[in-house]
Amino acid sequence: MTKLAEFLQDGKGVFSSTRLGFLMWVIGTLVVWIVGSMNVINAHNQPLTFPDIPTSVQIIIASLMAGKAVQSFSPNEADSSATQPAAPDLPATKP
Repeated sequence: MTKLAEFLQDGKGVFSSTRLGFLMWVIGTLVVWIVGSMNVINAHNQPLTFPDIPTSVQIIIASLMAGKAVQSFSPNEADSSATQPAAPDLPATKP
């Protein structure tokens, strides 16, 4: 479970909704395609042809991939505040 949480985080440790959306679309598409393929394989007296993944689903998955790629190159308000140097620690003084 830790590896999945690390996958869903970006370089700053913030969870990415784009990665989650991409992962859910890919897993959902694969599950539906596998179930459809099993129905084709189990059908009797029919030629073995695997179902096509609809073009609209392929476009959504490609859009999520491209959106994440574009997002990784764009500056982000949250990222700029995280990259500012922290104030140096002051040495402890003795009374």
